[in-house]
Amino acid sequence: MIKAILNAFKSTQLVTLRKPSGAVAGRPIDVVAALFIFLGAAALVSRSYISGPATVSLWGLQGFVATLAVSVLAVTIGCIILRREKELGATLVVLTMSMCVSTLLIGGIWFAFKDRTFAQSYTLFWVLGVAPVFVALCRQTATARWYQAWSGAVLFGFWLLASIVLGHYYGQSYIFEVAYDTEETTDYDYGSLADPEVIYPQQADLLGGQLTDLEASADDQADMFVLLGAGTPNQSVFQREIDHLETLAATRFDAQNRTIKLGPTVDDPLRLPLLNRTNLTQSLNAISNIMDPAQDLVFIFLTSHGGRASLSTYFPGLNARNLSSAEVAQAIDQSGVANVIIVVSACYSGSFVDELEAPDRLVLTASAADRSSFGCADTNTFTDWGTAFFDALEDTLDFHQAALRAQATVATEEAERGYEASLPQIAEGEAIGEILEAWVAARLPN
Repeated sequence: MIKAILNAFKSTQLVTLRKPSGAVAGRPIDVVAALFIFLGAAALVSRSYISGPATVSLWGLQGFVATLAVSVLAVTIGCIILRREKELGATLVVLTMSMCVSTLLIGGIWFAFKDRTFAQSYTLFWVLGVAPVFVALCRQTATARWYQAWSGAVLFGFWLLASIVLGHYYGQSYIFEVAYDTEETTDYDYGSLADPEVIYPQQADLLGGQLTDLEASADDQADMFVLLGAGTPNQSVFQREIDHLETLAATRFDAQNRTIKLGPTVDDPLRLPLLNRTNLTQSLNAISNIMDPAQDLVFIFLTSHGGRASLSTYFPGLNARNLSSAEVAQAIDQSGVANVIIVVSACYSGSFVDELEAPDRLVLTASAADRSSFGCADTNTFTDWGTAFFDALEDTLDFHQAALRAQATVATEEAERGYEASLPQIAEGEAIGEILEAWVAARLPN
């Protein structure tokens, strides 16, 4: 086994353009050793992405196994077509270890530059992820100079095509995920889960009732329309946040007849319309039809657990998908709503900023793109950032100032607890400030 491990690491010399000390062996034990090394590297990098407690993700493990299986299948087919079956074992070792190098390279660069703009260059990360595989396969199959290895390029093409197809299904999957507090988890009675044949037919009535009750904009003043959405329906903390904001909308924002709520609970799946892209889109379209884009504001608040560029909307028995930043941005863009304040309160919510920012928008998030936020256990009334933000809104109607206060509050609390800073984000477009100021001024005492 030790020889197999050394053989696996020897194959990485192909990635670094160094000549291996000898031919790479391709016995079954050599392939198995390479696979286990890759698993260890992938687990290490995945864990490094999470600053706090972590747990193994079954979806991430499934994605990892699927990646290996599809990669092996693609290269095997390629070797058979190229009539290089005798080299299959060694080629699989080289493929696996070059993927291992890619994973470590991307993880290392992300960790070194995660607080800089460079870390957001996903195209560069993608290139770095495939380059070692291309170089290694070409050098492994070269009969003369490595850059003349057309067969390696063919094998790389098979692997890349398979990876793209697999990535379309799995997206980005990680072996580890954030470990939430034990109070947050719920054991489901799968025999009593919500019945989609009952719930989905009633969505039109549940949402339609709210949309029908919306009050159109008044001509003589700037008004605010409010759209509140809570995910993770097995927890109450997120629903409590939108319930509290509904009260604030009525008492502080003069939006008691201009508020829409999405996000029921597993205990009461007909309490509210589901938070999904369909209901989100229809709600924004309805607001767009009755708002005055010259003076009115739209406040969107979405709260849940989060991942990179996604918000958890998983509903046991009903919906297995999350809501992506691209889907939220598309719903806003296509609706035509203007002067939007959008808040995403979740871990990694800063990853929504690039998709959502626009000249007429104020985008606020509870964390940076690569950071967790805290306080989402059901033992808490609200999340940590939510508490700070809501408290600030009790004192000021200026959402930018409220976000700045929330930033300062959570930074102090996280430092006292020894947490890694969540770094809430603020992105204000140049066109929304004047309209927001006018709306605030109209509600201040004379």
